[in-house]
Amino acid sequence: MREKQAARRLSDDIEQALAGQVVQPADGALLDTALWLAKLGQALPAVPEDLRRRVRAIVRLPAEQQPGQTVATPRWAGGRHWRLRTAVWAVAGLVVMLLVASVFVPGGQRAWASMARSLLGQTRVELTPKVGSETRSVREPLRDLVAAELLIGRALSVPKSLPQGYVLQEITAVSFPDLPAWISQPLFVELC
Repeated sequence: MREKQAARRLSDDIEQALAGQVVQPADGALLDTALWLAKLGQALPAVPEDLRRRVRAIVRLPAEQQPGQTVATPRWAGGRHWRLRTAVWAVAGLVVMLLVASVFVPGGQRAWASMARSLLGQTRVELTPKVGSETRSVREPLRDLVAAELLIGRALSVPKSLPQGYVLQEITAVSFPDLPAWISQPLFVELC
């Protein structure tokens, strides 16, 4: 609140000083800087008349013509068609960029898969054991994280650090041979 009041006072001081009135500023340094910036335009040389004419010729618009005259505007140069065409090209460019990113950027396919999961929902696999039997699992101990990554074909999600006293003791790949063939195995890797 105090800063807003100080800014308002400074603004009022600047307005009064530019109007030629004598001002007793609260913050003289800021007022001096503002007045110097205001006088900066006066310190620049005058714009040559030839340059003014050339700029006017460039900026001159068809609206300056006689009243009642209509100016034909090409379809590509303005109006609704041009804006629509620009929007269509922008969307097409975005789609092409996303497709290229999914192919050439590392992790692009994972990003597409993650987006598809979030849009379409998670896929759940529920095992229905046969009556009177349990689902059989096969547990394979692995020597290190590199072996686990080579087995599943991607990097594992591991914590960046562990609390003091905790160490990685065991890595196990768990497979379920009774699952359908379209489910990749091992189904998961346990880190203990």
